Amino acid sequence: MVFVLGLKEHYDIIEARDGTEAWKLVQEQKPRVVVTDLNMPGMNGMELTEHIKTHETLRNTVVLIVTGTIRNTDLPAGFWNMGTKADKMLEKPVTPSDILAEIRRLLILKAQPQPLPPGSGSYEKMG
Repeated sequence: MVFVLGLKEHYDIIEARDGTEAWKLVQEQKPRVVVTDLNMPGMNGMELTEHIKTHETLRNTVVLIVTGTIRNTDLPAGFWNMGTKADKMLEKPVTPSDILAEIRRLLILKAQPQPLPPGSGSYEKMG
């Protein structure tokens, strides 16, 4: 709850009780940023991130996972083999200022034009 209170003055916050509710709210609200924990009932943060990043209209959503389990054995099975599609993972303890700074950094990065993969762009012949 401390994180929410520290971020409410900067962003509109939508809270979910679990990962399943979070996924439903993300689909309905289409936020620019999702901050989630890794361990949640219903659907964990990895699964939530996977749903977001593979969804046609949501895949550009910034996903920030804040968790105390980066070095813990409580990680979902196969976590390190699967990797994560999250834009960033922060290890607890973190402050609202840490989260706010990371959100701002990630939004700036998302706003920068990304180069096209080789062979995917079109061109016009000049002259």
